[in-house]
This record gives sequence, C-alpha cells and structure tokens, in this order.
Amino acid sequence: MEVSHLRIVDDALWEAAQAHKTLYGGAKLHHRRRPKHMFSGLVRCGCCGASYTVKNQDQLACAAHREKGICTNSRTIRVGDLEKRVLAGVRRRLLAPDAIVGFLAEYHAEQKRLNAMNRQRNKEAEKRLIGIDRQIANIVDAIAR
Repeated sequence: MEVSHLRIVDDALWEAAQAHKTLYGGAKLHHRRRPKHMFSGLVRCGCCGASYTVKNQDQLACAAHREKGICTNSRTIRVGDLEKRVLAGVRRRLLAPDAIVGFLAEYHAEQKRLNAMNRQRNKEAEKRLIGIDRQIANIVDAIAR
C-alpha cells in the first residue's frame, strides 16, 4: 500500500540516492578489498605522473616504466622507507614550533569568531523572548478584560 503523503523526499531525489547506493553496495565493508599500504594509490612518478605500484612484496615502482616502457624512471622505493620518509616530513613540518603557533593562532581566531556569532544569536534570541513574553502578557490582559 503506497502512502505518498508520508514521503519526506521526492521521487527524483529517492532515485538518485538509490543509484548512488548501488555504486557502493554489494560486499560488506569488512569484506571489501582494502589498500595494503598506508599510501596505496597516492604515490606518483616525478617524471611522468603515473602511479607507483607494487613491483614486488615491499617495493614500489613507476607503473608506466614497468608496464608500458614509456617512462625513463627506473627508480624504486621500499614501502617501509617511503612511510618513514613521509611521516618524518609530516612530523618535521606540521609539528614544527612555528607551524604550531600558526595553527593555534588560526584556531583561536576561529573560536573568537564563533563565540561572537553565538553571543549575537543569544542576543537575538533574548530579544525575541522579551517580545514573546510581552505578547503573552498582552493576551492575558486582553482575556482578563
């Protein structure tokens, strides 16, 4: 039995959501193929821009060089070395004292902006509340008269 008056989304939106759902449907999340390495799919060749893919168990190499022969970059990197180098760079750049000072300054500026916005909202809500209280008092007076 169709009860169209209880719908909260229109047919077009429903169909779009169902189509999107089928793209990602199927196997449960814990059964899906997951990347084996931290940077799987993220490493690119500096010469041609192709992906770096697994050459053997623990080495990555340019896919265009290995599979098509169109790139001159024959360099490989061990997965463990790549992870160490990237994480060291992240630590060095993001956890540097001057970077932290910048992050904190930005954070405090955003908090200040949000607090000011909340104070303004509270003032507006208080004004509305005073107006509503006044209306209620007027209604009560009118009923009493």
